[in-house]
Amino acid sequence: MTNNNSNLNVNFKAISINRKLTQAETIQDIFAILDSNDWHYFDAVNLSTSIYRLAKLYKYAKTQSHQEGDETLKVIHGHFGHEDYWADYIHKFYSLLKEFKPQELANTAWAFATLNMVKPDLMQAIATKSAKAIGQFNPQDLANTAWAFAVLAHQDTKFLALLLTNAYLTVDKFDKEEKTQILLFLEYCRSLNMDVSKMASIKKSWPEGLGSLNPPSSSQLHLNILERLQTVYSSSHYHIQSEYQAGNYFIDIALWDNEHNKCYAIEVMGPSHYLLGDKKNELNGARLLKKYLLEKADWVWIAIPYFEWNALKDLGAKSQYLTSLLEKNNHPAKPMSPTTQATPALVKPIGMAPFVHALEEQQPVQTINTLFQNFKISTASKPIHSDLNPRAKPFVPKN
Repeated sequence: MTNNNSNLNVNFKAISINRKLTQAETIQDIFAILDSNDWHYFDAVNLSTSIYRLAKLYKYAKTQSHQEGDETLKVIHGHFGHEDYWADYIHKFYSLLKEFKPQELANTAWAFATLNMVKPDLMQAIATKSAKAIGQFNPQDLANTAWAFAVLAHQDTKFLALLLTNAYLTVDKFDKEEKTQILLFLEYCRSLNMDVSKMASIKKSWPEGLGSLNPPSSSQLHLNILERLQTVYSSSHYHIQSEYQAGNYFIDIALWDNEHNKCYAIEVMGPSHYLLGDKKNELNGARLLKKYLLEKADWVWIAIPYFEWNALKDLGAKSQYLTSLLEKNNHPAKPMSPTTQATPALVKPIGMAPFVHALEEQQPVQTINTLFQNFKISTASKPIHSDLNPRAKPFVPKN
Protein backbone atom coordinates (compact mmCIF):
# COMPACT_ATOMS: atom_id res chain seq x y z
CA MET A 1 0.00 0.00 0.00
CA THR A 2 2.86 2.32 0.84
CA ASN A 3 4.48 1.63 -2.54
CA ASN A 4 1.22 2.36 -4.34
CA ASN A 5 0.86 5.67 -2.54
CA SER A 6 4.48 6.49 -3.28
CA ASN A 7 4.00 5.78 -7.00
CA LEU A 8 0.82 7.84 -6.99
CA ASN A 9 2.67 10.78 -5.45
CA VAL A 10 5.44 10.49 -8.05
CA ASN A 11 2.86 10.44 -10.85
CA PHE A 12 1.13 13.52 -9.49
CA LYS A 13 4.54 15.21 -9.19
CA ALA A 14 5.36 14.36 -12.83
CA ILE A 15 2.00 15.73 -13.96
CA SER A 16 2.65 18.93 -12.02
CA ILE A 17 6.12 19.25 -13.58
CA ASN A 18 4.72 18.79 -17.07
CA ARG A 19 2.17 21.52 -16.44
CA LYS A 20 5.01 23.86 -15.47
CA LEU A 21 6.98 22.94 -18.57
CA THR A 22 4.10 23.46 -20.99
CA GLN A 23 3.21 26.80 -19.37
CA ALA A 24 6.80 28.10 -19.35
CA GLU A 25 7.08 31.20 -21.51
CA THR A 26 10.86 31.55 -21.75
CA ILE A 27 13.87 29.27 -22.02
CA GLN A 28 14.97 30.63 -18.65
CA ASP A 29 11.76 29.23 -17.16
CA ILE A 30 12.56 25.82 -18.64
CA PHE A 31 16.11 25.82 -17.33
CA ALA A 32 14.89 26.93 -13.91
CA ILE A 33 12.79 23.75 -13.78
CA LEU A 34 15.67 21.61 -15.05
CA ASP A 35 17.97 23.09 -12.41
CA SER A 36 15.48 22.67 -9.58
CA ASN A 37 14.75 19.73 -7.31
CA ASP A 38 11.99 18.76 -9.78
CA TRP A 39 14.69 17.22 -11.97
CA HIS A 40 14.85 14.19 -9.67
CA TYR A 41 11.15 13.46 -10.29
CA PHE A 42 11.25 13.69 -14.09
CA ASP A 43 9.58 10.90 -16.00
CA ALA A 44 9.89 10.17 -19.75
CA VAL A 45 7.16 12.66 -20.66
CA ASN A 46 8.81 15.42 -18.60
CA LEU A 47 12.21 14.80 -20.17
CA SER A 48 10.81 14.84 -23.68
CA THR A 49 8.63 17.88 -23.00
CA SER A 50 11.55 19.88 -21.59
CA ILE A 51 13.72 19.60 -24.70
CA TYR A 52 10.69 19.91 -26.98
CA ARG A 53 9.63 23.16 -25.31
CA LEU A 54 13.15 24.57 -25.61
CA ALA A 55 13.05 23.81 -29.34
CA LYS A 56 9.60 25.40 -29.75
CA LEU A 57 10.70 28.55 -27.90
CA TYR A 58 13.80 28.73 -30.10
CA LYS A 59 11.65 28.43 -33.24
CA TYR A 60 9.43 31.24 -31.98
CA ALA A 61 12.47 33.44 -31.29
CA LYS A 62 13.64 32.87 -34.88
CA THR A 63 10.34 34.22 -36.18
CA GLN A 64 10.95 37.45 -34.26
CA SER A 65 14.42 38.13 -35.68
CA HIS A 66 17.63 36.38 -36.68
CA GLN A 67 19.40 38.01 -33.76
CA GLU A 68 16.84 36.84 -31.21
CA GLY A 69 16.96 33.34 -32.65
CA ASP A 70 20.76 33.20 -32.56
CA GLU A 71 20.88 34.56 -29.01
CA THR A 72 18.29 32.03 -27.84
CA LEU A 73 20.19 29.15 -29.41
CA LYS A 74 23.43 30.43 -27.88
CA VAL A 75 21.90 30.30 -24.40
CA ILE A 76 20.55 26.79 -24.96
CA HIS A 77 23.86 25.56 -26.34
CA GLY A 78 25.62 27.28 -23.47
CA HIS A 79 23.73 25.18 -20.94
CA PHE A 80 24.10 21.90 -22.77
CA GLY A 81 27.66 22.73 -23.76
CA HIS A 82 28.80 22.01 -20.20
CA GLU A 83 29.91 18.40 -19.91
CA ASP A 84 28.23 17.93 -16.52
CA TYR A 85 24.91 19.21 -17.89
CA TRP A 86 25.13 16.91 -20.88
CA ALA A 87 26.12 13.98 -18.67
CA ASP A 88 23.14 14.50 -16.34
CA TYR A 89 20.72 14.74 -19.25
CA ILE A 90 22.12 11.68 -21.02
CA HIS A 91 22.09 9.65 -17.81
CA LYS A 92 18.47 10.59 -17.17
CA PHE A 93 17.59 9.83 -20.80
CA TYR A 94 18.98 6.29 -20.70
CA SER A 95 17.40 5.59 -17.32
CA LEU A 96 13.98 6.53 -18.70
CA LEU A 97 14.31 5.28 -22.28
CA LYS A 98 12.27 2.14 -21.64
CA GLU A 99 9.30 4.40 -20.74
CA PHE A 100 9.43 6.45 -23.95
CA LYS A 101 6.35 6.07 -26.14
CA PRO A 102 6.30 7.03 -29.86
CA GLN A 103 5.40 10.67 -29.19
CA GLU A 104 8.23 11.10 -26.69
CA LEU A 105 10.70 9.45 -29.06
CA ALA A 106 9.61 11.59 -32.02
CA ASN A 107 9.46 14.85 -30.04
CA THR A 108 12.91 14.27 -28.54
CA ALA A 109 14.45 13.52 -31.94
CA TRP A 110 12.72 16.54 -33.52
CA ALA A 111 13.86 18.83 -30.70
CA PHE A 112 17.50 17.75 -30.89
CA ALA A 113 17.47 18.27 -34.65
CA THR A 114 15.77 21.68 -34.36
CA LEU A 115 18.35 22.75 -31.79
CA ASN A 116 21.22 21.26 -33.84
CA MET A 117 22.28 19.17 -30.88
CA VAL A 118 23.81 15.86 -31.91
CA LYS A 119 24.77 12.90 -29.79
CA PRO A 120 25.09 9.89 -32.12
CA ASP A 121 24.74 7.33 -29.33
CA LEU A 122 21.56 9.00 -28.09
CA MET A 123 20.10 9.17 -31.60
CA GLN A 124 20.99 5.53 -32.16
CA ALA A 125 19.21 4.63 -28.93
CA ILE A 126 16.13 6.52 -30.18
CA ALA A 127 16.40 4.68 -33.51
CA THR A 128 16.61 1.28 -31.83
CA LYS A 129 13.66 2.00 -29.55
CA SER A 130 11.66 3.56 -32.41
CA ALA A 131 12.25 0.57 -34.69
CA LYS A 132 10.51 -1.69 -32.19
CA ALA A 133 7.46 0.59 -31.98
CA ILE A 134 7.35 1.96 -35.54
CA GLY A 135 3.92 0.47 -36.17
CA GLN A 136 2.53 2.71 -33.41
CA PHE A 137 3.88 5.94 -34.90
CA ASN A 138 1.20 8.31 -36.18
CA PRO A 139 1.95 10.43 -39.31
CA GLN A 140 3.28 13.37 -37.28
CA ASP A 141 5.56 11.12 -35.21
CA LEU A 142 6.87 9.49 -38.37
CA ALA A 143 7.46 12.77 -40.22
CA ASN A 144 9.16 14.43 -37.23
CA THR A 145 11.41 11.41 -36.72
CA ALA A 146 12.35 11.11 -40.39
CA TRP A 147 13.08 14.84 -40.64
CA ALA A 148 15.16 14.79 -37.47
CA PHE A 149 17.38 11.92 -38.56
CA ALA A 150 17.95 13.63 -41.91
CA VAL A 151 18.82 16.99 -40.33
CA LEU A 152 21.26 15.33 -37.94
CA ALA A 153 22.77 13.35 -40.86
CA HIS A 154 22.25 10.01 -39.13
CA GLN A 155 23.58 7.14 -41.24
CA ASP A 156 21.95 4.02 -39.84
CA THR A 157 20.59 2.99 -43.24
CA LYS A 158 18.61 0.05 -41.81
CA PHE A 159 16.58 2.39 -39.64
CA LEU A 160 16.30 4.97 -42.41
CA ALA A 161 14.99 2.24 -44.73
CA LEU A 162 12.40 1.30 -42.10
CA LEU A 163 11.28 4.93 -41.96
CA LEU A 164 11.09 5.03 -45.76
CA THR A 165 8.90 1.94 -45.86
CA ASN A 166 6.52 3.30 -43.26
CA ALA A 167 6.43 6.70 -44.96
CA TYR A 168 5.30 4.91 -48.12
CA LEU A 169 2.57 3.11 -46.19
CA THR A 170 1.45 6.42 -44.65
CA VAL A 171 1.71 8.47 -47.83
CA ASP A 172 -1.97 9.48 -47.95
CA LYS A 173 -2.13 10.60 -44.33
CA PHE A 174 0.57 13.27 -44.14
CA ASP A 175 -0.46 16.91 -43.97
CA LYS A 176 1.35 19.60 -45.99
CA GLU A 177 4.08 20.28 -43.42
CA GLU A 178 4.68 16.58 -42.86
CA LYS A 179 4.96 16.02 -46.62
CA THR A 180 7.66 18.67 -46.81
CA GLN A 181 9.53 16.94 -43.97
CA ILE A 182 9.27 13.60 -45.76
CA LEU A 183 10.51 15.12 -49.03
CA LEU A 184 13.62 16.40 -47.27
CA PHE A 185 14.10 12.99 -45.67
CA LEU A 186 13.67 11.37 -49.09
CA GLU A 187 16.43 13.53 -50.57
CA TYR A 188 18.71 12.74 -47.65
CA CYS A 189 18.21 9.00 -48.22
CA ARG A 190 18.94 9.52 -51.92
CA SER A 191 22.20 11.26 -51.02
CA LEU A 192 23.20 8.04 -49.20
CA ASN A 193 22.47 6.06 -52.39
CA MET A 194 19.51 4.33 -50.79
CA ASP A 195 16.68 2.84 -52.86
CA VAL A 196 13.77 5.31 -52.72
CA SER A 197 11.78 3.82 -55.59
CA LYS A 198 8.71 3.12 -53.46
CA MET A 199 8.30 6.82 -52.77
CA ALA A 200 7.84 7.45 -56.52
CA SER A 201 4.15 6.97 -55.80
CA ILE A 202 3.94 10.35 -54.09
CA LYS A 203 0.67 12.08 -54.97
CA LYS A 204 0.36 15.25 -57.07
CA SER A 205 -0.94 17.07 -54.01
CA TRP A 206 2.53 17.02 -52.47
CA PRO A 207 4.42 20.34 -52.30
CA GLU A 208 6.66 21.18 -55.23
CA GLY A 209 9.92 21.21 -53.36
CA LEU A 210 11.78 21.32 -50.12
CA GLY A 211 11.87 24.97 -49.14
CA SER A 212 9.59 27.88 -48.46
CA LEU A 213 7.90 29.70 -51.33
CA ASN A 214 8.45 33.04 -49.58
CA PRO A 215 11.94 34.60 -49.48
CA PRO A 216 13.38 34.48 -45.96
CA SER A 217 14.37 37.65 -44.15
CA SER A 218 18.08 38.44 -44.28
CA SER A 219 20.18 38.61 -41.12
CA GLN A 220 22.52 41.50 -40.44
CA LEU A 221 25.43 39.13 -41.04
CA HIS A 222 23.95 38.29 -44.45
CA LEU A 223 23.53 41.97 -45.32
CA ASN A 224 27.11 42.77 -44.26
CA ILE A 225 28.53 40.04 -46.49
CA LEU A 226 26.25 41.07 -49.36
CA GLU A 227 27.46 44.69 -49.14
CA ARG A 228 31.11 43.61 -49.21
CA LEU A 229 30.54 41.29 -52.19
CA GLN A 230 28.77 44.07 -54.10
CA THR A 231 31.74 46.35 -53.44
CA VAL A 232 34.44 43.83 -54.34
CA TYR A 233 32.68 42.36 -57.38
CA SER A 234 31.33 45.53 -58.94
CA SER A 235 32.53 44.75 -62.47
CA SER A 236 29.92 44.23 -65.19
CA HIS A 237 31.32 40.70 -65.51
CA TYR A 238 29.45 39.85 -62.33
CA HIS A 239 25.91 39.94 -61.14
CA ILE A 240 24.86 39.45 -57.53
CA GLN A 241 21.39 38.69 -56.25
CA SER A 242 20.31 38.17 -52.66
CA GLU A 243 17.79 35.45 -51.73
CA TYR A 244 17.79 33.99 -55.23
CA GLN A 245 15.24 31.21 -55.79
CA ALA A 246 16.55 27.98 -57.35
CA GLY A 247 13.77 25.43 -57.42
CA ASN A 248 12.25 25.69 -53.97
CA TYR A 249 15.46 26.69 -52.25
CA PHE A 250 16.50 30.27 -51.66
CA ILE A 251 20.24 30.78 -52.12
CA ASP A 252 21.50 33.36 -49.65
CA ILE A 253 23.62 35.18 -52.23
CA ALA A 254 23.89 34.11 -55.86
CA LEU A 255 26.92 35.41 -57.79
CA TRP A 256 27.20 34.93 -61.55
CA ASP A 257 30.65 35.15 -63.16
CA ASN A 258 29.68 35.78 -66.77
CA GLU A 259 33.20 35.66 -68.13
CA HIS A 260 33.99 32.19 -66.76
CA ASN A 261 30.47 30.72 -66.91
CA LYS A 262 30.30 30.03 -63.19
CA CYS A 263 27.41 30.35 -60.76
CA TYR A 264 28.22 30.63 -57.07
CA ALA A 265 25.79 29.78 -54.31
CA ILE A 266 27.16 31.73 -51.35
CA GLU A 267 25.61 30.57 -48.10
CA VAL A 268 25.90 32.57 -44.89
CA MET A 269 26.26 30.12 -42.02
CA GLY A 270 24.96 31.46 -38.73
CA PRO A 271 25.01 29.66 -35.35
CA SER A 272 21.78 27.79 -36.12
CA HIS A 273 23.39 25.98 -39.05
CA TYR A 274 25.93 24.13 -36.91
CA LEU A 275 25.68 21.13 -34.63
CA LEU A 276 26.40 21.02 -30.91
CA GLY A 277 27.71 17.91 -29.25
CA ASP A 278 30.02 15.25 -30.60
CA LYS A 279 30.10 16.98 -34.00
CA LYS A 280 30.47 20.56 -32.87
CA ASN A 281 31.01 23.11 -35.67
CA GLU A 282 29.84 20.67 -38.34
CA LEU A 283 26.98 21.77 -40.59
CA ASN A 284 23.64 20.15 -39.89
CA GLY A 285 22.06 17.70 -42.30
CA ALA A 286 19.65 20.23 -43.80
CA ARG A 287 22.57 22.43 -44.89
CA LEU A 288 24.54 19.46 -46.22
CA LEU A 289 21.50 18.33 -48.17
CA LYS A 290 21.06 21.79 -49.67
CA LYS A 291 24.73 21.74 -50.66
CA TYR A 292 24.30 18.31 -52.27
CA LEU A 293 21.29 19.33 -54.34
CA LEU A 294 22.67 22.69 -55.48
CA GLU A 295 25.97 21.14 -56.52
CA LYS A 296 23.98 18.56 -58.49
CA ALA A 297 22.46 21.53 -60.31
CA ASP A 298 25.97 22.85 -61.10
CA TRP A 299 26.09 25.65 -58.58
CA VAL A 300 29.49 26.22 -56.96
CA TRP A 301 28.73 26.04 -53.24
CA ILE A 302 30.59 28.45 -50.93
CA ALA A 303 29.93 28.55 -47.20
CA ILE A 304 30.89 31.55 -45.04
CA PRO A 305 30.93 30.56 -41.34
CA TYR A 306 29.86 33.34 -38.99
CA PHE A 307 32.82 32.70 -36.66
CA GLU A 308 35.33 33.20 -39.51
CA TRP A 309 33.63 36.38 -40.76
CA ASN A 310 33.30 37.90 -37.28
CA ALA A 311 37.00 37.32 -36.64
CA LEU A 312 37.96 39.62 -39.55
CA LYS A 313 38.93 43.00 -38.15
CA ASP A 314 38.42 45.44 -41.04
CA LEU A 315 36.93 45.84 -44.51
CA GLY A 316 40.25 45.08 -46.20
CA ALA A 317 40.52 41.75 -44.42
CA LYS A 318 36.93 40.91 -45.32
CA SER A 319 37.50 41.77 -48.98
CA GLN A 320 40.63 39.63 -49.07
CA TYR A 321 38.74 36.79 -47.37
CA LEU A 322 36.06 36.81 -50.06
CA THR A 323 38.47 36.91 -53.00
CA SER A 324 40.56 34.11 -51.46
CA LEU A 325 37.44 32.04 -50.86
CA LEU A 326 36.26 32.35 -54.44
CA GLU A 327 39.79 31.80 -55.76
CA LYS A 328 39.81 28.38 -54.09
CA ASN A 329 36.84 27.51 -56.26
CA ASN A 330 38.66 28.23 -59.54
CA HIS A 331 37.76 31.90 -59.52
CA PRO A 332 40.24 34.60 -60.60
CA ALA A 333 42.39 35.78 -57.71
CA LYS A 334 41.17 39.34 -58.11
CA PRO A 335 37.85 40.82 -59.20
CA MET A 336 37.72 41.90 -62.84
CA SER A 337 38.26 45.57 -63.53
CA PRO A 338 35.09 47.65 -63.93
CA THR A 339 36.50 48.82 -67.29
CA THR A 340 36.67 45.28 -68.69
CA GLN A 341 34.04 44.63 -71.33
CA ALA A 342 31.22 42.31 -70.33
CA THR A 343 30.70 39.15 -72.34
CA PRO A 344 27.19 38.24 -73.50
CA ALA A 345 24.95 35.55 -72.09
CA LEU A 346 24.82 35.59 -68.33
CA VAL A 347 24.66 32.01 -67.07
CA LYS A 348 21.82 30.75 -64.94
CA PRO A 349 21.36 27.26 -63.40
CA ILE A 350 18.04 25.53 -63.84
CA GLY A 351 16.21 24.81 -60.59
CA MET A 352 15.40 21.47 -59.00
CA ALA A 353 11.72 21.35 -59.86
CA PRO A 354 12.17 18.64 -62.56
CA PHE A 355 12.87 16.08 -59.87
CA VAL A 356 9.77 17.03 -57.91
CA HIS A 357 7.60 16.90 -61.03
CA ALA A 358 8.97 13.43 -61.77
CA LEU A 359 7.81 12.33 -58.35
CA GLU A 360 4.40 13.87 -58.92
CA GLU A 361 4.03 12.04 -62.22
CA GLN A 362 5.12 8.78 -60.58
CA GLN A 363 7.94 8.28 -63.05
CA PRO A 364 10.35 5.36 -62.57
CA VAL A 365 13.18 5.94 -60.11
CA GLN A 366 15.69 5.57 -62.98
CA THR A 367 14.10 8.61 -64.65
CA ILE A 368 14.24 10.55 -61.41
CA ASN A 369 17.92 9.69 -60.89
CA THR A 370 18.71 10.72 -64.48
CA LEU A 371 17.19 14.16 -63.89
CA PHE A 372 19.88 14.98 -61.35
CA GLN A 373 22.56 14.17 -63.89
CA ASN A 374 20.99 16.56 -66.43
CA PHE A 375 21.08 19.72 -64.31
CA LYS A 376 23.64 21.66 -66.38
CA ILE A 377 24.38 25.33 -66.67
CA SER A 378 22.80 26.93 -69.73
CA THR A 379 24.66 29.65 -71.60
CA ALA A 380 21.80 30.67 -73.88
CA SER A 381 21.86 34.28 -74.99
CA LYS A 382 18.34 34.88 -73.70
CA PRO A 383 16.81 34.31 -70.27
CA ILE A 384 15.82 30.73 -69.56
CA HIS A 385 12.16 29.84 -69.08
CA SER A 386 12.02 26.19 -68.08
CA ASP A 387 8.64 24.52 -68.46
CA LEU A 388 9.79 22.21 -65.68
CA ASN A 389 10.23 25.11 -63.27
CA PRO A 390 7.03 27.21 -63.26
CA ARG A 391 8.50 29.71 -60.79
CA ALA A 392 11.63 30.41 -62.83
CA LYS A 393 11.95 34.13 -63.45
CA PRO A 394 13.75 35.69 -66.43
CA PHE A 395 17.15 37.04 -65.47
CA VAL A 396 17.95 40.60 -66.55
CA PRO A 397 21.68 41.40 -66.79
CA LYS A 398 23.06 44.63 -65.43
CA ASN A 399 23.17 47.55 -67.83
